[in-house]
Amino acid sequence: MRSGQINPLFSNPYTSVSTLTFHSQSTLRAKISLSAITLVTFDLLYAWSRNFYNDYLLYKTVENGNNPEPDVSEDMIVPRLQTLASLMDMFQPQGKHLANYHVVVGEHGTGKTTLSIIAARKVGRGVIYVKIKGNTEDLEGLGNALGKAINFKESVSLTGYLTRKIMGSDSIQPGGSKWESALDAFERAAAVYKKKYKQPPVLVFDNISVLSKSNPKILDQLQENAKESADEKKYIVVFVTSDGSVPKRMLARSAWSRAGKDILEIGDLTENEAIDYLTNKHKVCNDTEAKKLYELIGGRLATLNYAALSKLSYEEIKKAIFIELERKFSIAEIDRGQLNHKKAKQILKALLQSNDKEISYRILQEMAEGNTVLDTLLSNNILSYHLVTNTVTFHSPSVQCYLQENAKEFFTDKNDN
Repeated sequence: MRSGQINPLFSNPYTSVSTLTFHSQSTLRAKISLSAITLVTFDLLYAWSRNFYNDYLLYKTVENGNNPEPDVSEDMIVPRLQTLASLMDMFQPQGKHLANYHVVVGEHGTGKTTLSIIAARKVGRGVIYVKIKGNTEDLEGLGNALGKAINFKESVSLTGYLTRKIMGSDSIQPGGSKWESALDAFERAAAVYKKKYKQPPVLVFDNISVLSKSNPKILDQLQENAKESADEKKYIVVFVTSDGSVPKRMLARSAWSRAGKDILEIGDLTENEAIDYLTNKHKVCNDTEAKKLYELIGGRLATLNYAALSKLSYEEIKKAIFIELERKFSIAEIDRGQLNHKKAKQILKALLQSNDKEISYRILQEMAEGNTVLDTLLSNNILSYHLVTNTVTFHSPSVQCYLQENAKEFFTDKNDN
């Protein structure tokens, strides 16, 4: 440019600093828009890939079963082949089992959880086992248990994932309750499984007696879900409980129409099984000593374990058990001079005098004459209810032994001469 000439850039009246600023802002806006589009695209791709992988894990878990681990070592498991076969039959629905849900009952300590887990592992494919924890009080807790069992992860975008990390919490949900989300995920996986294998998967809820105590309405809802899924043959539900009041509650509801009529009751070990358990598995005594222990405590696995692991003598075990029974009698208010003593002694004396130590629940109810003492005896583990036969027995031989040794004191009133 020659000297003296005016630069056309500055001679143009329409060119100014504001024009330069305008161009800069336009460029900035374009870059921001491009960045936003890129983020959204990546967010969608991330969400799709992560959700696709989560669904893959979910479907594979339902297909292969979640294979729960038993709480006891393999060498301590008692091979109860007939009971195990019955459970495996439930967990592989065929024919009539396709249109029903099922109930498994067993007193606490009979080994029903261990047997259920072993059956679930042996069947494997299509069996989801859910253990309900003792602190489960609502559907959210149940949803967490189901979600964990089926390896379910909530669908979430990249921004949602980052929000969780920034907030330091995994509790943020994209919508709906944890139970609804987990159940919906299982039903989706169940439909895929059924299409592939031409039979529905099985969902096992263990320890549902927790729900009957903390929130019985949830138990009612589970029963309704089980009936609906059986009606539509989407999946089969198996309920496992240690509380006889649970199936009695279920029995009183219309949803019981879809329950399998063959309720499976898991009882104590037989005398031979109990003696073998003490002598060969625990190796704590000989056959004679084991038989003597069995006559005192029966074949309840939990009690047999206590006797074997405590390293106490027979007399020490007996004393400890009797002290615990005295505590239960006091809590149930059936000791001499207490509120329920009169009715309780009639019921307990009738059981002692019966030939097989077993009486119809209906007969004992009539004997109680509307009093709640029978349910009190059951809830305090002094007596046991058997749903299959609708009968009542002593909770263990130790109760019978205690009453026989203390008959003179227990079966008389304080004001008797």
